[in-house]
Amino acid sequence: MTKLATKAPYLSAMRKEAAEAPPYVPDDVVAGVLSFLKVNLITGNAEPIHRTLSRLRANHAVLQDFTFSSTTRYPFSRLLEEVLTRLQLARVIGMDNPDYDRYRINTSAKKIIQDEVVKRRFTEDERRQLVEIPGELEKECGIEE
Repeated sequence: MTKLATKAPYLSAMRKEAAEAPPYVPDDVVAGVLSFLKVNLITGNAEPIHRTLSRLRANHAVLQDFTFSSTTRYPFSRLLEEVLTRLQLARVIGMDNPDYDRYRINTSAKKIIQDEVVKRRFTEDERRQLVEIPGELEKECGIEE
């Protein structure tokens, strides 16, 4: 048996896994959700953001990559915190006020995210979820300007 033949089952499993894996990453999910917000400001307080997304995770498959700790004061996701930090570094969101008590969503980034990320990487059902989630996030975390 050749080396390639012994590796073939592994390669086949890799192809199958790649075909079944979503074509998006957690950053795309959060950016997609934020792009559909009607408000441009949400609280910078992590607790309501984490609580809301933790609750919504049960009914929205696009949120399944986010796990929330039940041993902390509120449901906390380290991955969500990392994603929010990366979105700040990418200037999709920012904390431009002196008290850092709210996130400002970059309005010009919203359209780009919808056109370049959401339309290209998510299925129709996943896009529907990305449109549903912001309504709940706005109720719990939105700030009127």
